Amino acid sequence: MGQAHLIDFNLIILNDGDYTISSPISNAIINQFGYLDNGDYMNIAQKLKKEFWSDPEILPRLSIVDTIIYTLAYSSGEAELSEFKDLILPAQLFKVAKQKYNAGDWRGAVSLARRALHLDGNLHGARVILVKALVRLRDWANAEEELVKLENEFRRERFYLRGFQEWKRGHHRMALSWFKKGWDSGDQSISIVRDSAYCSFVLGDMEAAKYWVDIALKKARNKYTIDLAANIAIFSNHFKDAENYIEELKPLDLLFYLNRKATLLCKQNRLREAWVCQEQACATEYPNFDAIVQRIDLMILMKRKDVEEQISKFEKTFKDSTDLHRALWCKYYLSKGQWRIAEDYWKKIWQKDIPSFKDLRKMILSEKIGDIMISSKERKAAEIELSEAGVAFQLPLLDTELEKFEI
Repeated sequence: MGQAHLIDFNLIILNDGDYTISSPISNAIINQFGYLDNGDYMNIAQKLKKEFWSDPEILPRLSIVDTIIYTLAYSSGEAELSEFKDLILPAQLFKVAKQKYNAGDWRGAVSLARRALHLDGNLHGARVILVKALVRLRDWANAEEELVKLENEFRRERFYLRGFQEWKRGHHRMALSWFKKGWDSGDQSISIVRDSAYCSFVLGDMEAAKYWVDIALKKARNKYTIDLAANIAIFSNHFKDAENYIEELKPLDLLFYLNRKATLLCKQNRLREAWVCQEQACATEYPNFDAIVQRIDLMILMKRKDVEEQISKFEKTFKDSTDLHRALWCKYYLSKGQWRIAEDYWKKIWQKDIPSFKDLRKMILSEKIGDIMISSKERKAAEIELSEAGVAFQLPLLDTELEKFEI
């Protein structure tokens, strides 16, 4: 099949002179094979240099030069990249920094955003990426330093970034107050409405979550906003709406579709059907992070024998997600009736204000109160704490700590 036929079938898209793979195909490739790593990009760069840069008297087309710089930047090839220092544009480094951020390589995003800002200190988009990546790394001091620079310039993103920082600290209500300030100041970006929807969702305010996600869908009806809308519908018990959103996901990303369908089936207590979907959602070398967490959560509910093995594997694979490690162990031991061990894990969670983690605390207190072996003083204290905490929402554990939302 030639290039023209690929375009005819919308497999390849021509946009401003650039050829790109259409998103459904690129999503399928990423789901199956993952993202290219640093070594892959370095290999591509070296082959391009050998083919097009061997004769110093012949300057390659600008698109070739741009691709070489892009691949070297993505590969973190500092020494090789210095060969092109006179040709590098800050916008090129910013573009790669943004892509590294979206791929979850936050350290790489920090490095490239800083380099872009070194070349052009007024490139505020790079500073936005830098702040978000530093927040992801919990480098609060440096994030604050960069955020103050944006605030001094009265950039509209300053309110959103304050909210983003509070969200990642587990302060969802404070995050929402900053998002509202941003909205009221005229920032009506997809980020501010989408994250307002998400924070409202994890706080259990489904009415507000639906309000914001409806706005987000009008701005960008992609797999991320549709997936969030489906999740909100599921935990609002609006199952018909959820089914419609989930069906809309199917042609966009099969793994997103399977994962969210499993969420719906699980909420409907159709655990065996949910397991089939969840297994399919994870039947790839690079499954969605959400799908991995949800699969373990489902294994706990189904009391599968290999749960401990899977939680241990999750710990080793996602070393930075310490709160989720502890939350999964906590839920696992609660399912076994061992509330004391569960409580030990819960005490080590640092973002205790996240509603789904609060749910775990309420479940521990309920088990504690029902234990005849505790003292009357302990039981009374647990009863008071539980009465003040209220009823558990039973929200999903995941707080999208590593979500791949695009900026």
